[in-house]
Amino acid sequence: MKLIIVFLIIIQSAFATEKIIFSNKVKRSQKVAIQEDLKWFREIQFKRKPDPRTLAILDAKMINQQFLADWLFARVQYIFDKNELSEYELNRKLEVINLNYKYPFPDIFPSAIYGNNYVESRDNGTVMTNVGTGLYLSGKLDKTLLSYTMKDEEKKLHKIEISTPRQGLIRLGKAFWLEASHRERNNVEYRALRMATLFHEARHSDGHGESLGFLHSICPEGHDFEGERACDSSTNGPYSVDAYLTYEMAFNCKECDLETREILKLRVLDSLSRVTADGDFEENFWPSHPEGKRP
Repeated sequence: MKLIIVFLIIIQSAFATEKIIFSNKVKRSQKVAIQEDLKWFREIQFKRKPDPRTLAILDAKMINQQFLADWLFARVQYIFDKNELSEYELNRKLEVINLNYKYPFPDIFPSAIYGNNYVESRDNGTVMTNVGTGLYLSGKLDKTLLSYTMKDEEKKLHKIEISTPRQGLIRLGKAFWLEASHRERNNVEYRALRMATLFHEARHSDGHGESLGFLHSICPEGHDFEGERACDSSTNGPYSVDAYLTYEMAFNCKECDLETREILKLRVLDSLSRVTADGDFEENFWPSHPEGKRP
């Protein structure tokens, strides 16, 4: 089986982190950092009228804590340590539970999967990676249904059936560990950036057929990341989610002073610079409805 690990770089009771299951290998400091980030995020009162493009990208009529909680937890389910879900480990631990699985849109795939652009990387700059989408694509290519068994922090085993990218398997990267281990852990700027990255990765759990995974495209000639798969051809993809959520946080976060807002605005500009679609904003939306369903 050809294993594709998609390199998708980079919450009130409704935001309870019980909805996210942590691997027992996730260090306590990392888990605490995520819990603190979510707690900080749930305290943001989104009172400012949202940008219409934020609503369009998230397919929302309004944004509030409840909506954002539902949106996130529909797409992120499991969090793994940076050393887990390596290609070596997956080749040993993945189980094929159906040798002739009938996938939706069985012969339609994102064009980005053809080639060597999505081989696993250990880039030190990675904050998080959505591995679940890559596992789903691997199974779909082979017409096999895969499962992976995870042990949570209470030593309970979870057999995760990869029947949809919405299973949301997120692996923390080295950059997350570095940020979460130092003074930046409690810095509001870094909290906002980590939350934006989590929502970015969540978008990779969406799409079907050609839009499956909202995979990144190759940046065009003249771009700062020319030749790298670090851009989006859609206007509602991960970088757009990242940009507009960062924008909403910057102007609704009570702790965000002028300096912090300016820093977050730079993140917005960087993310939007990676959206390379031409033409009208909503004309370049990709279908976001996901393939498959959770068992």
